Amino acid sequence: MIRRRVLLASASNIAGKLVAIAAVFALMPFLLHRLGDVQYGLWILIGSTVNYGTLLDLGICDAVTKHVAEYHARGDFERTNGIIAAALALYTGLGLVALVLTGALAPAFPAIFAIPPSEHDTAVALGLMLGVQLAISIPCAVFAAVLRGLQRYGLLNALTSIGQLVSAAITVVIVLSGGSVIEVVAANVLLSVAGYAMTMVCIRRVAPELRFGWHRPRRDDVRRIAVFSLSMFAIQAASHLQLRTDEIVIGTFLSAGIVAPYAMARRLSLLPQVLCDQFLKIVFPLSSQLNAENDVKRLRSLYLIGTRLTLIVLIPVTGTLVMLAGPILTLWAGTDYGHYAPIVVILALAIAIDTTQWPAGLILMGTARHHRLAAAAPPRPPS
Repeated sequence: MIRRRVLLASASNIAGKLVAIAAVFALMPFLLHRLGDVQYGLWILIGSTVNYGTLLDLGICDAVTKHVAEYHARGDFERTNGIIAAALALYTGLGLVALVLTGALAPAFPAIFAIPPSEHDTAVALGLMLGVQLAISIPCAVFAAVLRGLQRYGLLNALTSIGQLVSAAITVVIVLSGGSVIEVVAANVLLSVAGYAMTMVCIRRVAPELRFGWHRPRRDDVRRIAVFSLSMFAIQAASHLQLRTDEIVIGTFLSAGIVAPYAMARRLSLLPQVLCDQFLKIVFPLSSQLNAENDVKRLRSLYLIGTRLTLIVLIPVTGTLVMLAGPILTLWAGTDYGHYAPIVVILALAIAIDTTQWPAGLILMGTARHHRLAAAAPPRPPS
């Protein structure tokens, strides 16, 4: 049963991720050549900086996934709804904090980074709009967390894929019409709001017993979330420092124009990790469910299957990148980018080593035994 559930969820996740990979790999060189190294690099740079605001999640999203999987498996809908209400209340306050922080920080971006004077206004506008998007995404992260807790990956991937395809199509239309990066980002903010609304409607249809609201959360629900999420926050912070700081360092000490080619090389090196993540996503909520059912035998089976699948994907995909990084970059982005191949090789090898530890780490998280893991703070799959 474990093998079947993992494989079915993996098939759904892989199908959804292939859509995302196709959209990203098609859009990146298109946007790079249409917008130019400076504007596209500026988008990546400001986005990487604002993305640090996702740390305001504080691990709450994972706590929601874990407790929804556990309580829903037991049929305890009252506790499930209590966890959702507590998370929404906490997230709303954190979203407002994110909005205030980005609004205060955005005007300082031109002074912080090596941005050409002609792009100062663009940098500030990007910071403000991405801050609004961040503030909206924090409370709305509850919807995806609930779907992961319910293990409705087919629905979640379908909604995500539709949103990505619509976003890609609108982005192409705007750029071909002569639009700037500002217009592209503004359109994507509006699309993300529509996507969150659609996700909430779908959850109400598949799980009508669940309730979403901002009523006063119970103290014990807040405490349950906090006990689990604090260690998750330490893990997330370490992951951000390791995986999302490079562009900021490059933009600060070199120039925004160099950020774009580095970001493309890094994106390519993440491919093995992204593929592994598609079957590992189910490990966290499924391990929480099995732990609630006190099924140790199937927990062991889940660990073995997850580790084997990880190695099956990592070894050939990482090996291919190491051997063919230069030709792949040249084919993807053009001859000017082939000499960034050593970056792909170094990052791909490091990421592969880290990813082998994910199955064990995710099971520890799902069984709420991740507190010691937070002291080592390894990277983890993106939510």
